[in-house]
Amino acid sequence: MLILASLLLAVAASPAAEADVEVKPKRVCRAAAPTIGSHIKRSRVCRTAAEWEEIDNARRAVPITVKPAQPEPWERTRPN
Repeated sequence: MLILASLLLAVAASPAAEADVEVKPKRVCRAAAPTIGSHIKRSRVCRTAAEWEEIDNARRAVPITVKPAQPEPWERTRPN
């Protein structure tokens, strides 16, 4: 009994056992965009805060460009 108690104390006091525990990042859930043409309904999407930040930054980084309208070759005006 004494040996068992000393082993339990040794295991509980060892810092190596605490270092092995991996802390998982907290997951953040957002409402999912509606999917068209799917029978599978997803009401929310869960990712880590870092993953959501990457997605949001990628969406903000898309430049909005406007090209001037070019007439099609067959729609050119005829000379007078």
